[in-house]
Amino acid sequence: MKKAKRILVFAILAAMLLLLCGCGMFRTRAAKAAIKMSKLDSLHADVEMQIGMGISLLGQDVNADTAITGGADIQRDPERVYVNLMAEVAGFEQNLLFYGVGRDDGFDVYSSADSGDSWTKGSVEDDDSSKNSKADGKSLFLLLSESAASFKEYGKEKVNGSDAIGYNGKITSDELRQALELANAKQALEESLDVELDDDVFEDLGDVPVSIWIDVKSGMIVRVEMDMSDVMQGLVPVLVDKAMEKTDVGIGVDTKVYEVTVSITLSEFDAVQVTKPTTLNIG
Repeated sequence: MKKAKRILVFAILAAMLLLLCGCGMFRTRAAKAAIKMSKLDSLHADVEMQIGMGISLLGQDVNADTAITGGADIQRDPERVYVNLMAEVAGFEQNLLFYGVGRDDGFDVYSSADSGDSWTKGSVEDDDSSKNSKADGKSLFLLLSESAASFKEYGKEKVNGSDAIGYNGKITSDELRQALELANAKQALEESLDVELDDDVFEDLGDVPVSIWIDVKSGMIVRVEMDMSDVMQGLVPVLVDKAMEKTDVGIGVDTKVYEVTVSITLSEFDAVQVTKPTTLNIG
């Protein structure tokens, strides 16, 4: 399993950089940003996710609105990541911590749901399943570059206190489906949820509006925003239904997703050093 696949944020960045390679000034700026960011050894990402969701269980409606905010420090050599998130679900808050360390044959992830008082270890092993992905740089480039024609410059604004040029565009439903298939996302979901999904699970998920900001001075991508509402409205109920079928408890659950937005602001390029959390006792 390649390092880029073991660190989620770097994987997202790689996909977004490929997406940018379209035409005109957008392509020129994005190509330069891709070259610079591909050489980065570390960065910081501030993440904000808003989820509007409701659950109906045994005739009772439950508000499951969720807000997730926090930051991630990512380092590629040595391969480490530290994530500190605050999740608020239906008015209840929880501090979630993750610390990941790469090794030759996999990736160890330590997680805490009580602000670091206790930790649970999980591992991702390199195996043949990671080699089954049909994704490669060339095929992803050819696919995602098709989206770049939709991106248009809409002006400048301040990001991290510096001027950045903003672009709006979208990833179409068909492009998203092809990208997910290339990345073997169906198998990944089946393994993580222990369910069997239909072959057409990624059909007609809807478009993903995307906004991207490129810093004028540094040429780096400094912010990415995505509206995943249409995608999650189609995908989440399917995954919940499959999971409930697996439990075989006979209780009907109706899940509705109203809105899902994601904002990632990037900073501290090559200025981050990830260290082990002080409350984590490992060698």
